[in-house]
Amino acid sequence: MNKIIDEISIDRIEKSRKFLFYGAIVTAIIAVLKIFMNPEILTGGGKLADYLISLLPIYLYFSFRKKTSSRKGQFIKWTENSVVFKSRGSENQILLTDIHNIKITLDNIDLHLKDGSTKTINIEDYSDYDDRMRIKGNFEKLTTRLNS
Repeated sequence: MNKIIDEISIDRIEKSRKFLFYGAIVTAIIAVLKIFMNPEILTGGGKLADYLISLLPIYLYFSFRKKTSSRKGQFIKWTENSVVFKSRGSENQILLTDIHNIKITLDNIDLHLKDGSTKTINIEDYSDYDDRMRIKGNFEKLTTRLNS
């Protein structure tokens, strides 16, 4: 059993999706009430255009949901002998013995593996400064551990 050294996860995307979902529900309820109170909206003209524009939050919710489906549930977990992460839809577990080099940049952590491949952890969605510093600090410790 691997002992977990540190773990960081984010729920920013889920919070945004929930907020837009509630906005879409309220918009749908108001839209139905508008039709019941003023049925001539559906006959056309300027009123119909105004009505359709008021439905914009529903479109925004479904658009945001589609674009962010791969970014849901992101995390990074460091154990004694591996790094497990989900970043932008790809979930990976990498053993520390498989890592050749680690490159830390502003928004990415590139893990260069001994087999020649590279796994990238995108930390752009980790908007909290302390979380980003903790992530970079953990990978810097890992780099020094690998180099020794």
